[in-house]
Amino acid sequence: MRFAFVLGLFALLGVSCEPSSAEKAEDGFLIVCTTGILADAVGHMTESCEVAALMGPGTDPHLFRPSRKSLQLLERADIIIANGLRLEGRMQEVLEKTSLRKPVVFASAGLYKGSLITADDRDRTADPHFWTDVSMWKGACEHILSTLEKAEVPCVNRPAAEDYLSRLELLHEEIAEITGEIPPRKRVLITPHDAFSYYGRAYGLEVITLQGISTAAEYGVRDIRDVVQLITDREIPAVFDESSIAPRAMDAVTAGCESRGYRLKRGGTLYSDALGGAGSGAETYIDMMYSNATTIKSALK
Repeated sequence: MRFAFVLGLFALLGVSCEPSSAEKAEDGFLIVCTTGILADAVGHMTESCEVAALMGPGTDPHLFRPSRKSLQLLERADIIIANGLRLEGRMQEVLEKTSLRKPVVFASAGLYKGSLITADDRDRTADPHFWTDVSMWKGACEHILSTLEKAEVPCVNRPAAEDYLSRLELLHEEIAEITGEIPPRKRVLITPHDAFSYYGRAYGLEVITLQGISTAAEYGVRDIRDVVQLITDREIPAVFDESSIAPRAMDAVTAGCESRGYRLKRGGTLYSDALGGAGSGAETYIDMMYSNATTIKSALK
C-alpha cells in the first residue's frame, strides 16, 4: 500500500505542468517550504517573492499526507525548501524525486553531522528536530541563505537575512539565561514525543518522553508506568503538552500520578513541530522559541 501511495504521488508530480517563463514572470518567484517554521525563516531572508508553506499551524509533519493542492503547489514552485532527516515522513521520497527536476534544498544538509542526535535504535535514525537548538537553526538558515544566493534567487535580501541571523544569536543567549533561572534539580522536561532533545542538550535540561522522535511511534502501559514512577520518585512538578499532538498521553501520565496521591501540574503547551496559530503568541519561530522557554521556566521554577 505504501508503494502504491508513493507511486500515485509520483504520477501526479510527473504531470507536465511547469509554468512558462512568462507565467513565472507574471506570478513572481515562488519558494515552497514544507513547514511553517521554514517558511517563516525564508520570509525573513527574502523580499518581493511568494513564500508558501505546505503545513500550517498545529500540523504534525511526521503524519502529514500531501493533498492534491499541496502537490500542485510543489509543481508550481521555483525552488523547494525542506527540513530533511525524514521529518517530512511520507513526503521524503516525493521530495527526492522532485529534486531531479527542480531545486530542493534540505536545511539539515548544512549541519555538521557530528552535531546530530541519533535515536537509540538499530538504524541510528537522526533526530530531525534540530530547530529546537537555536544555534543549530541559525546554521541551517545560513545554509539556506547560501544556497539561495548560489542559485541566484532574485528575491534574497542579504541585509534582512543578516539581521535575522543576528536576532537568532541573541535568542539563543536569552533562552540559555531563561533556563538558567530554573533550579538545577528541577530541570526535567517531560513531553509526549522526543522533539526536545536538542533543546535539552543546548540549554541544560534532562528530556524524558513517551514516544520516540516520530509521533508515529507507539507507547504503551509500561511506558506510562515508568514515567509516572520517575515523576513521583523525583518529585517533578510538571509535564507539558505539545500543540501538534493530542493530550491523551499526558492525560494518562497525570491520571497515573493522581492514583498514587501525587498532584502533578500540567505546565502548559509547547510548540514542537509547528508554529502556533493567529493570536497564540507563537506565530513566528522566534516567538515560538521564546514562548516555549518562558512556559518551561514558569512551570518548573
